[in-house]
Amino acid sequence: ERSNVAAAEASLARIEQLRSYLKVHAPFSGVVTLRNVDTGALVTAGNTLLFRMAETQALRVFMNVPQAWAVALKPGMAAELTMAERPPARYPGRVARVAEALDPATRTMLAEVHVPNRGGALLPGMFVYVTVTAPRSEPPLLVDSEAIQVRAEGIYVAVVGDDQKAHQRKVEVGTDFGKQIEILGGVEEGALLIVNPNDAIREGVPVKPVRPGEGGKGGKR
Repeated sequence: ERSNVAAAEASLARIEQLRSYLKVHAPFSGVVTLRNVDTGALVTAGNTLLFRMAETQALRVFMNVPQAWAVALKPGMAAELTMAERPPARYPGRVARVAEALDPATRTMLAEVHVPNRGGALLPGMFVYVTVTAPRSEPPLLVDSEAIQVRAEGIYVAVVGDDQKAHQRKVEVGTDFGKQIEILGGVEEGALLIVNPNDAIREGVPVKPVRPGEGGKGGKR
């Protein structure tokens, strides 16, 4: 009789264990952003991604820092996030950790910024701009990306010389920031660049610099 009781208890324990598998417990509190299975579906351990979750109260932002700024970037520095869709909004954060090594292919260093998000204004997966105030002895030279000319023989910019003529300068570019591009060499700070140059802007062509908004009809700055 004792053996029957023990067998029944073992069977009950096994059934209770199997029943516990009906509930899936998340390792943290958050929001389910993806569901791959429905009620009643048969799944096996380790083979099927059931859900994808995101913690929205505090977000991690990953960014690639150019070599020129990598040395100065340290954990604990204040950061600020902005979005193109919400220009006035500012979201404060802080640099949590840095990779301490550069990617040899891009010459950039991976850094992680932590941002409080209790109001839920930021969503996981968003693209944002990160600004970190870091000291640097030689700030990078940035130019308007619309001034860059990509040719088979290299990358050029058109500058206005003291003789009021256009001159082509071959440049070495660094990090592409979207609207601006870092220039590592080939043109000096303070040079007057021609933005949106067309085919008529050839070496030695006389040009007349104008202020933004002063161009003629159909003209470009």
